[in-house]
Amino acid sequence: MKKGLCPLLVQFLVNVYTNQVVRVKWNRYKTSAFKIWNGVKQGGVLSPVLFTLYIDELLIRLKQSGLGCYIGHTFDGAFGYADDVNLLSPTRKSMNLMLRIAWQYGIDYDVILLRRFFNRNFPSSFVSTEFPTDNQ
Repeated sequence: MKKGLCPLLVQFLVNVYTNQVVRVKWNRYKTSAFKIWNGVKQGGVLSPVLFTLYIDELLIRLKQSGLGCYIGHTFDGAFGYADDVNLLSPTRKSMNLMLRIAWQYGIDYDVILLRRFFNRNFPSSFVSTEFPTDNQ
């Protein structure tokens, strides 16, 4: 709603994306139906637009942090394309802080899969609960 979208459009999208049931087809095989709890539809016409609306706030937060890479005065520390976000940082400390911003974004918007990804793929020392020292 912060983006100034029509409330009827928002309600329509909520209805379309709530309680989705899908099946995966691979060659001649199909899986049983299962529910999807979040995310946009793979290959959906609206998916890139919806993802852009959703991820824009994270990219703004990262830019406003002053962290990441810059070319001149242009922020080049975070890029989003399709369903990917790439972070660029000149130091481990800066990257760690940027990851904490992404982590907080996941908490703010209840991104369960993001939290599972971080917990599974990074050692606890990588995404630290404490600020790294200046020499990291």
